[in-house]
Amino acid sequence: MSEVNNYPSSLDQQQIIQQAYDESLQRLRVDAEVTATIGEVTMDAATSSVSIGDGTTGNIMKVNADGSIDVNTVITSTADSIAIGNQAGTNFLAVNTDGSIKSVQLFTLPFDTITALYPTSTQEQYQSRVGGISGTVQQTLTVNYTDITKAFILNVVRT
Repeated sequence: MSEVNNYPSSLDQQQIIQQAYDESLQRLRVDAEVTATIGEVTMDAATSSVSIGDGTTGNIMKVNADGSIDVNTVITSTADSIAIGNQAGTNFLAVNTDGSIKSVQLFTLPFDTITALYPTSTQEQYQSRVGGISGTVQQTLTVNYTDITKAFILNVVRT
């Protein structure tokens, strides 16, 4: 009985594998050129997402509902500093030498009671007193609003 060669090559099976496989790259030898065209990519926040994170820890950046991001800042040196102010970049918080934030006392004289008065629809008065609710008035703090909604303060005056 004669053997039938079903392969259109004079190489045996072992030689064919040796010719097709590149041991140094550990892959099949391929002589091909591929061109891919990618059309427009549209990402919709409601259906798509991309995350930015740390591949080692798996922590990802959190985006809040208003589009802002949560940021944790670690200050490692006395040369590092952060200033906290308004959006205009002014009116920064002042810091005491011990690291606490400076605050403003509304009432500077001793008191044991505060009473409230509402002289007009756009004004409130707060009085510090010594001796209880009927005691001696030490200071008065008057808050003036821009309108009757009292949504915005016009000024605050201490007398």
